Amino acid sequence: MSPNHPIHSTSNVLQSGMSQTTGHLLSRQPMVSRSGQTCELQNMGGRVVAIGRMLGDRAEVPENAYQIVVDEILEFHAELFGARGKTFGDINVGSTVTWLKAFTNVN
Repeated sequence: MSPNHPIHSTSNVLQSGMSQTTGHLLSRQPMVSRSGQTCELQNMGGRVVAIGRMLGDRAEVPENAYQIVVDEILEFHAELFGARGKTFGDINVGSTVTWLKAFTNVN
């Protein structure tokens, strides 16, 4: 084995690992930076049904959604996403909900 071979291999592995790590961090960074930010939760028709604050990055939340603390409920009859038959009337202010990014306006 030549002395340059192990160094070259290590360099390639480190560079590959750094690229993958950097890409992963960049893809998740926007959610972390929005922690505590006020947002409007919309129903499928685009009407604002609640106001809340985003929580930080949560591993258990799907990539297409945010975890949100509900601060104000505007429409108690509006359905909660992913909770068949449940509405905002079934939860209290201060509860957390998972809300689709497509229906979340970040202020």
